[in-house]
Amino acid sequence: MNLYELTNRFWQEGEYEPYSSTEVALYFFLLYRANARRWQMPIRCPTEMICNRIKTSKQNLVKARECLKQRGFISFVPGKGKEVAPTYTIMERTSSVPMVQDLTFHGIKCQSTCIWRISLKKNRH
Repeated sequence: MNLYELTNRFWQEGEYEPYSSTEVALYFFLLYRANARRWQMPIRCPTEMICNRIKTSKQNLVKARECLKQRGFISFVPGKGKEVAPTYTIMERTSSVPMVQDLTFHGIKCQSTCIWRISLKKNRH
């Protein structure tokens, strides 16, 4: 994976649909961890440790990782209590335009660049 391309894609999409500060912190923390592990996926990382490192609550972390997943930046497998930490995978999309998808997960609303772009095209006609 190319760190420059991943970072560039993240900020390009953010121009159309901004991220929360927790989404930004989580994504770049995961990029840091992936790079430290020489991009061996998945990355196993305890939720409590991530919360401490990026200075956020578990609730905000859960919401941020769902939003990043919905936008196609990461995938993850939740952990099982304190015994098994969640695993994260950095996703490498080939297209800069995300797919249209349902962006509500367990009541968490996420916004997508694709929806914004589609609504822009509709308004131009």
